[in-house]
Amino acid sequence: MLTHLVSSSRFSTKAATSKSFDVAVVGAGAIGCSIASFLLELDSSLSVAIIERDPSYKIASSVLSVGSIRQQFSVPVNVEISQFGVDFIKNLSSDRNGDVQFDQGGYLFLAGKSGEDQLRENVALQNRLGSEVNHLGGGEELKRCYPWLNTDDIVESSLGASGTEGWFDPYLLTHALKKKAIAKGATVINGNVVSIAKDAKAIGIADVEGTRQVETLRCGSVVCAAGCWSQNILASVSGVSAAAAREWLPVYPRKRNVFVIHCPDPLLVDPPVPLVVDTSGAYFRREGRPENGIFLAGGMEGVASEDLDCDGTAEELANPDHEFFMDHIWPALAFRAPAFENSKVKSSWSGFYDYNVFDQNALLGQVLPSVDNFLVATGFSGHGIQQSPAVGRGIAEKVLYGEYRSLDLEVLGASRVQEGREVKEKNIV
Repeated sequence: MLTHLVSSSRFSTKAATSKSFDVAVVGAGAIGCSIASFLLELDSSLSVAIIERDPSYKIASSVLSVGSIRQQFSVPVNVEISQFGVDFIKNLSSDRNGDVQFDQGGYLFLAGKSGEDQLRENVALQNRLGSEVNHLGGGEELKRCYPWLNTDDIVESSLGASGTEGWFDPYLLTHALKKKAIAKGATVINGNVVSIAKDAKAIGIADVEGTRQVETLRCGSVVCAAGCWSQNILASVSGVSAAAAREWLPVYPRKRNVFVIHCPDPLLVDPPVPLVVDTSGAYFRREGRPENGIFLAGGMEGVASEDLDCDGTAEELANPDHEFFMDHIWPALAFRAPAFENSKVKSSWSGFYDYNVFDQNALLGQVLPSVDNFLVATGFSGHGIQQSPAVGRGIAEKVLYGEYRSLDLEVLGASRVQEGREVKEKNIV
């Protein structure tokens, strides 16, 4: 490793000062903090800066997510990413100081006649890769497992085994990753990135309000983990136009609504409600102890085409779309689990997906053809918080060694946009 560091153009050769770092990570969400933490785990001698413009996490996608993790994907690398992520989160939760309140409740995917073959194909793939996912069937067979579920139109379903899928507190995970990075020596800098040198060896940083530039950092490598604002970071690289950034990194903010529902029906207590992915595209799951009767619900944002026109501002998150809930989500929930007919929305919130309009999968690694020390980790389209452990490790390896060593993430390379090579996930939630 030492030989690589000395000879590589990715790193500065001078000792780090307050304005000089080996690696600068843009974005202190779960992805950025995970990258920084793994960089320092792999080489504790590195100097790493994490640059964040929203230190309060007011509009941070990581902490505003639902905080779920599953192994039920149709793209092999996504399954493998989550296998590592589940183990990472379970190990973190076993530490009293890092507990992220992991509820291993599982995902229940439902399929009608049109989705039956795809679901079975997905489960076969997941099982081949070592994930324990079980068929539960449909109709009366599924009804016996979940009496509160309307299964009349369901012909197949799948459930991740206990311990393989579930949900956690995204705020706690994000802060746990940040604490790990800081404890290992990372420096957090609050400010706005306003310019990046053509060779990615310098970054201009303004104050949090973006009103004046306050300093310039020298660095050996830059990693953009700025979520739905990543396209702006790419466009700040000298010589990269806004049009080129849109073409090379088609990642946009997309508003997502989450609704907290109270439904104290005893039918929903036993068996407890897992994270149910309905055929309509809606989802719901319990929150906390089953007897509390609290649930989270959302999904089906594809119905609301205006979400594609988000600018990623705090004002856009101020008012979750309750009309959308009443018109679309609530009818789907009440149909699938009739107990929800007598439910009440207690609260709600909104957040942004870093939505990759090209193929809705992560864009990782080099994006500028001639600049190998500017990397991206973005475009997760809703999977970022759960993929942060494995992606953090992978990008750290890419920065240090120029290649992935523990898990090959090349299929998710950002260059695939320019190559026209789609990686389509058939299990979108």
